[in-house]
Amino acid sequence: MLACAVTALAFSGCDGGGFGDPCLGTGTLPPDSLEEYSAKCLDAIGLDVPAFSCDDGTVIPQTNISTDPYPSASCDAPNVLSGRCDPGSTFQVLAQTDEAIVVALCRKKGAEDGIYRDIAVIQYNQVNGATCFYQALDDALEAAVTAPSDTSGTFPWFSPPDTAIVNCVECHDNGPFIRSPYLAQLRNEPANRLPGTNADDNVWGPPNEWNKFQPYTFVGNDFQSWQVESLSLPDVSCMNCHRMAVSKTEGAYHFGAGTALNFGPISTAMDQTNKNIHSEDSPIWMKPDQELYLAEVESDALAVQACALAIVGEGPLPAGCTAVAYGGGDTCESEPAGGQSASDPPASPIPISPQGLNL
Repeated sequence: MLACAVTALAFSGCDGGGFGDPCLGTGTLPPDSLEEYSAKCLDAIGLDVPAFSCDDGTVIPQTNISTDPYPSASCDAPNVLSGRCDPGSTFQVLAQTDEAIVVALCRKKGAEDGIYRDIAVIQYNQVNGATCFYQALDDALEAAVTAPSDTSGTFPWFSPPDTAIVNCVECHDNGPFIRSPYLAQLRNEPANRLPGTNADDNVWGPPNEWNKFQPYTFVGNDFQSWQVESLSLPDVSCMNCHRMAVSKTEGAYHFGAGTALNFGPISTAMDQTNKNIHSEDSPIWMKPDQELYLAEVESDALAVQACALAIVGEGPLPAGCTAVAYGGGDTCESEPAGGQSASDPPASPIPISPQGLNL
């Protein structure tokens, strides 16, 4: 996936079981201002978030959409985060080099022309893993967005502490970008497509190893307690192409969201919320090149989910189920790869937030 091979990182559990104290910034450093956070992100990632207009992005297709009003319509590739078809939403690559990328997703959520209700930006450097998240939520966000680093800007970006509360890591637990059919259908766009979507994406490809080896760390004082763990389970195919993972904040596992707990079962199920029936026009999410439901594929996803439930303390331990911490706050020190089994006492799970930054 990278220009040169990168081995998955395994970070030390600073409190013996997670990225809590004494990792710098976790309950010890003051919250970052938006200006401070954007400066740290620029320094770590090498690309800034520029000003942009959501109206300049590529409109995300919602093909074969029903006549039902938002949010009840069905279509071929709904937004996986909300389970809704959302016509008029846009995606764009704001900046990109061989090492780093900045992307923006502007969700309409039924808003009128020129207005959006959910705008999210992700910065990522695939060499050092540094990642930053920005979020704005409002019923009337204008298309013109000022840069987070612009101290004179009037766009209502969340502060870093407020973005941290959204817990983007709940969904983004196997890497920075989630390539569901919702955005993967932009694979033929010359510029506005997710990295690693096509086999000819050079240093950002190939697609079948995206979110498998890339490093992943979180920048900023308010994000140091975020931790991600990659699961291992014998005799299942889900991890052949990418990680299946779980996540923590402040040492407590999230449950009900993420690749292993939620997206795996959704992507392999016989049906999907507000998605048209699986067909050639509306293929099932997983596996790649599969169009219709296969019980054995769903069985693999449910086996991984059972492993994840054991890791977070919500179920019995399947044979061979383990988790390895591979990413966390960028002030946490790394150590040689180690593992955690579901027999280790887990921190108490915490419920998911009602909103997230899932791309």
